[in-house]
This record gives sequence, structure tokens and C-alpha cells, in this order.
Amino acid sequence: MNQQARQIIIFTTLIILGLTFLFYAIIKAKPFLMPISLAALLAMILLPVEKKLRQWKFSKSLSILVSDLLLLGFCVGIFLVVGAQVQSISEQWPEYEEKLGNTIEQVQEFVENKTGISQEKQITKFRDAFSSQSEGSIEGETVKTVFPKLISFSGNFILVFIYIFFFMYYRQKFKNTILKFIDDDKREQASGILINISKVSQQYLFGRFLLIVFLAILYTIGLSIVGIKHALLVSFLAAILSLIPYIGNVFGIVLALFMSLLTDGTFGTIIGVLIVFTIAQFFESYILEPFVVGKQVELNPVVTLIGVVAGGYVWGIAGMVIAIPVMGIFKVIFDNIPVMKPLGYALDEEDAGEGEGWFEKMKDRVVARFKK
Repeated sequence: MNQQARQIIIFTTLIILGLTFLFYAIIKAKPFLMPISLAALLAMILLPVEKKLRQWKFSKSLSILVSDLLLLGFCVGIFLVVGAQVQSISEQWPEYEEKLGNTIEQVQEFVENKTGISQEKQITKFRDAFSSQSEGSIEGETVKTVFPKLISFSGNFILVFIYIFFFMYYRQKFKNTILKFIDDDKREQASGILINISKVSQQYLFGRFLLIVFLAILYTIGLSIVGIKHALLVSFLAAILSLIPYIGNVFGIVLALFMSLLTDGTFGTIIGVLIVFTIAQFFESYILEPFVVGKQVELNPVVTLIGVVAGGYVWGIAGMVIAIPVMGIFKVIFDNIPVMKPLGYALDEEDAGEGEGWFEKMKDRVVARFKK
């Protein structure tokens, strides 16, 4: 084996070992890193609000504090509304369980007619599995397990907003610290790169936040018109899931269809749910996303999906949600550092296909018409 081959093997081995230890450390440090990561993202989302308050002659400390409190109030309001919806579902669950059982019986009767499998055996197996799962998830949770989790969640929730305040207050110091590692002759260029990274990242994150809010409103209005109970809860979850490309929208539709079955399960309701999600996706793709988020950060769906899976493996559902904006920020960083531009190219959709198809051409025409 020559020297070059030996160096390649050693280099590859070191990379694999480094990535392994990095993922292991991130998983083990989840209680410490999760609040910091979430606070950093939320702080960047709040920067446009803080800058607007500064234009209204608010002091730096007061504008940051007001922005932080506004976000805190928004989150508390969401928790209260979602909590009320969940409580309402739990109170009406016996009724929903009966409706779901009737629907399952109709489906299994159809299966019996088509396949010859005994309906009684299907119902017995399903009810046994369903009841055991329900008992394990509801009765298995005692005060001893719920109370510590609630205390831990409350502590992390408050800690996030404390981090947000200090991240926003000391952001200039963080920037200056990074610049001190750069040579004097290149410091001005590096400062411009940091400003561009910060600007594009803020626009992307704030745009994503507004997109979730708009989608939640559209879903709530549409599902309420259709007659879906607990439309607000379903809409909020579907809007959050839309962060995950392709899979998130599918899960959102499945969740809404499941609630339609619990509501009345008529064919008209199911069609109504599909129409609502189709219209909402049209508005998201052709109006909201181009104008609210823009095209400065377009992630490759394949790479994005890998990032979502990795985020779910590392930090669970929270990691899946955080993975998308984190990858968007990394793409902005890669695009603005010359030596890392190939990585930015790998993350975007440039040259992903053989050319612009009819779907993209139609999308560009709709966007151009609205811009007029």
C-alpha cells in the first residue's frame, strides 16, 4: 500500500470517528443543547421585530425585552388554546371511540366480503390491540412520571426566553469575537459576509415563521367551514408539520382525515378536507412561499429529507422541526464563504433536473402575475 492510499484511509477513518463522536455528543447533550439551539433560532426570528421597535425610539434593552415578551405571550396563548382543544378531545373521546369503532366495523365488513376473513376475528384483534395501547398510554402515566416532566419542560421553556434575551443583547459582541479570529486585512470582507449571512438567515427564518402562521389560519378557516371539530388544533399541527417537505404535508392531511372520521366520516367531509389542503398548498407554493420566504434559500429535497431523518434520530420530533431552518442557515453560510460554496451548491436545487418543467414554468408565471 503506497503512502497516498494510506493517507486516504487514515483521513476517511478520522472523519467517520469524528462524526460518530459528534453525533454521540449531540445526543447525550440534548438537555443542554436543545434550549440553546431553539433560543438561537427564535432570537433570529425576533430580530426584525426588535429593529422595528428600535425605529420607534425604544431603547436596546426595552426593545429586546418587549420582543421577548411578545413571543412569550404568543407561545403561552398557543399552549392555552392547544391545551383546551386537547382537553375537549379527551372529554369527548368515548363518543369518538364509538364512532371510530363503527367506522372500523364497516371497513372490516367490507374486507370480510372481499377476502372472506371473519369480521369477528378482525374486530377482536383490533379492539384488543387498541385497548391495550390505550391503557398503556393513559393509565401507565402516573403523577410520579408526569410531574417531573412538567417541571423539566417548564424550566427549559423559561430558560429558552432567558437565552433569547441575552443572545439578542450580546449579538454584536458575538460578531466581534468571530472577527477577532480574522486577519486585519480581511476583517472588512469577513464583516460583510457575516452581515449578509445574518440578513438572509433572518429573512428566511422570519419568513418561515410567517408561513406557518398563514397556513394555520388558512387551515383553520377551511376546516371550520367543512365542519371538522377541533380545527384549530389540527390546523396548528398541520402547519408545523409543513416544515418537513413532502412527508409533513402527508401527515397533516392524514391527521385532518382522521378527525373528519371522528366528526361524521361522510364522503362530503372527506372531499372538503382534501379541497382545503389542495387550496392551502396552492397558496403556499405560488403566493406565500415566493413572497414571504423568497428564493434565496431553496433546499434540495433529498438533502433536506436526510437532515430531517438525522434530526429525528438525534433529538426526536423537535430535532425534525429544527433541522430544516438549521440546514437553511448552513446553506446561507456556505453560499457566502468562497471555500464552502460547493457545499452550498450541494444543498440547493440548482441543476437538480434536466431543465425547467411545465410545473415550474406555470409557478413562475403565477408569481410574475402577482408581482405585477
